[in-house]
Formats: sequence, C-alpha cells, structure tokens
Amino acid sequence: MGIEPLISLVEITAIVVSAVSGLIEAVRKRMDLFGIFAVASTTAFGGGTVRDVLLDRRPLFWVQHHEYVWLVVALTVIAPPLLRVVRHRLAQHLMQATDAVGLGLFSISGASLAQAAGMPLIVVLIIGSHYRGVRRSDA
Repeated sequence: MGIEPLISLVEITAIVVSAVSGLIEAVRKRMDLFGIFAVASTTAFGGGTVRDVLLDRRPLFWVQHHEYVWLVVALTVIAPPLLRVVRHRLAQHLMQATDAVGLGLFSISGASLAQAAGMPLIVVLIIGSHYRGVRRSDA
C-alpha cells in the first residue's frame, strides 16, 4: 500500500474542515446560499488551486475529483441551518478548530505532493509551510 490513499484521506478531510470554517464565517455574515457556497468553496479549494498551479498539476485537484465540489455543495445545504442553532461562542471555537486542522492537513498534503513531483527540498518546505488557502479577515 502506497502513500496515495493516505494523502487522499488527508486532502478530503482538509477540504471538509476548511469548507466548514468558511461556512461558519459566511453564516455569521448572514450570506445567502450562493454566498455561503462561494465562501466555503473558496476556502476549501483556493489554496489547493494555487498549489496545483505552482506545481504545474493539471487538471486541478477539484476538477479531477469533482465529487469534492459536490461534497461542498452538500455541506452548503446541510450545515447553515445547524450552524444558526449553535451559539456564537461555540461557533467561533469550532471555526478556529476547523481552520487550524484544515491548515495543518493541507500543509501535509501540499508538501507531500511537492515532494512526489520531485521538487527540491526548499520548494517542498515553502509549499508545506505557506499553504494557507484563502482566509477570511478576522476584522
């Protein structure tokens, strides 16, 4: 068994937790369903898209695995009613936790993909340490 299934699991988990982080922020800002999807998908796919462009990987990961987009669509429909019930402080802690977990998992995924692409160690380290996705402002 190779490392590919593990990297896929890490990437899927990172997509889910990053999408939830974006969902929480979009719901807090009282966005409509389209706005919630836009924020969730940008948070879930933005950094990976930049990673794939930098590593010259085509098709982009979310195009190659379009089921990831459907997963974010499902979260967009299911999560907002649940999040509106959660108290503000709990939602803030949940957003911070999902944001941190997503960042860590995407860092692992990005560094692993850069290494698998035969990039020099410095590039692997940069992609792994600077993989941030698109983040909201905490203003």
